[in-house]
Amino acid sequence: MNKKTILLDVELPWIEINQQEIKPVNCLLCNSHYSKVIGSIVINKNEFYLVNCEKDDLFWMNPQPGKTFLNTLYSAPYYEIDKYGPEMFLQVGTKKIKEADKERRVENARKQIQEWKDLGISSIGGRKRLLEIGGKKSYIQEAATLEGWETTDIEASSYNIKECIREKLNIIPKPLEEITRIESNYFDLAVISDFIEHTQNPTRVIRMVKEALKDNGYFIV
Repeated sequence: MNKKTILLDVELPWIEINQQEIKPVNCLLCNSHYSKVIGSIVINKNEFYLVNCEKDDLFWMNPQPGKTFLNTLYSAPYYEIDKYGPEMFLQVGTKKIKEADKERRVENARKQIQEWKDLGISSIGGRKRLLEIGGKKSYIQEAATLEGWETTDIEASSYNIKECIREKLNIIPKPLEEITRIESNYFDLAVISDFIEHTQNPTRVIRMVKEALKDNGYFIV
């Protein structure tokens, strides 16, 4: 692929992009400025690039669009994307359009729990504590709760916070960047899915999660 390969070109009317927040960044793990361009991502006529660090294989969007972009992206319209047409849904959205789609997501969550069991990670032998970061629709939390896990989600999206409250799930309703610490030596398992590439300081996130885990805890990214 080359720099001109367009991976995504969309107009998302609910999103705000603050031009002053758009900044190029080096690799968020090793700080290398050497990266391979995978393709172009155009959002509301602003062009970004999906890049890959050849040293540690991290993928991220460069330049970074900023906090305003992320805060407005994961609001209610993101989960109602089909209103903007089927093509938009296929590219961007995550709404549960059909009951079958919901069941598919629930089943995927169950499979993840089973994969943990296959690795010897389970709640057998006493109630275990799970920390999920950026769980969105909380399928993992719901499935883990049924398996006996005591779950907590760190969630910044106001829409997802309401969903978690409605489902009576435990949440820390703050962006991870605003959390100075999580209770030390408390969780048995931490799970991060589709999140680490959105944070400005993944090393800080990893250290914070490590601090929150018990000595024999597990961290799945």
